[in-house]
Amino acid sequence: MIDFKERIKYNLITVVKVNNRMIQTLEVKKVGLLVGIFITTVIVLLTITLYFQSKKSPLQYFIPIGVIVFSLILIIISFIIGAWEGIGLGTIGFTLFIGSAIPFIITAIVANMKELKRSYWDQN
Repeated sequence: MIDFKERIKYNLITVVKVNNRMIQTLEVKKVGLLVGIFITTVIVLLTITLYFQSKKSPLQYFIPIGVIVFSLILIIISFIIGAWEGIGLGTIGFTLFIGSAIPFIITAIVANMKELKRSYWDQN
């Protein structure tokens, strides 16, 4: 028999006390928030980096790196805060990290493909 004695809500984590054991769960609404943060980060950073790539600006690499550094700082702060609030902050930081690393990788691949294409056609 499951005994739901206590249900505590923190930032993104819901802690449920079941038979004197603490179980953490991510709520479906909160996971949707994380997916929304991820998709928004990817779309915004891809748009910005591709714009600066067309201008041949070094900002095409520095903006995603800046967001990656920001997300790593969030993760470090989450360890300092600790407890369940820290876990929520770390989850947001990890989402931002993955959401900013993907556009950085895509931008690097697109830039290298253009260079390879130019060098291939210059040889012939």
